[in-house]
Formats: sequence, C-alpha cells, structure tokens
Amino acid sequence: MNPHYVRRPSGMMKHVVTKVVTVPPEKEDLIKADFLHGLSIRDITDRRKLPYNAVRNLIWSFGREWREEERFARIKPDERKIVIPRTFLEFGTYRLVPCSLPRISMHVAALEERA
Repeated sequence: MNPHYVRRPSGMMKHVVTKVVTVPPEKEDLIKADFLHGLSIRDITDRRKLPYNAVRNLIWSFGREWREEERFARIKPDERKIVIPRTFLEFGTYRLVPCSLPRISMHVAALEERA
C-alpha cells in the first residue's frame, strides 16, 4: 500500500491509500508488442485480461523507450549508409537518435580515427 495525502476542496487534508497494481513480468513483452502494433490500452487489457491501471502505468513508464527502440531498430547500416547513435537535448530531455550518414570516404575516415 502506498499512502499519500490529497487536499480536499475545503482545504483539509485527506489520507488516501492507493493500491499499486502491476503487470506480471512474463506479460510485459506481450504488452510491448501490442502497444507497438498500435492497440489502445483498453484493447490490450481486454485481450490480455489485465487490470487497466497496471497496463496504463507500464505504457506510461516505458512507452517512449519502446517507440525509440523500434525506430532505432528499423534503421540499419548497409553499403550505402552508416548509422551511428547521437544524443540530442529536446524539450528538456535527452534522446538517443539514430543518425544516418552517407557512406563516403570522409565519414568512414572520421569514424576510423575515433576508433
């Protein structure tokens, strides 16, 4: 149980006990797959028979990470381009973004110098 206090409209404090509901670890990968396929939270809860609050909290906590991992996994280096991770500051948070460079001698030489 996680006790905390909430201010009532009258200004008095009210003691509230909230129940923390979690998702079983073996179902997290299924929820991640459903979320990345575009299902809503309600659809996921109906499909997997899980509590709405648990699924909502899991997606709220990890949804952005999952989307960035998926986007990063889609961009693969090949014979025409090099993909390197770059960290950017955006809206007050740091994000890891894949940066695609054309595979030209200048970029290849610069990466070899760093290694």
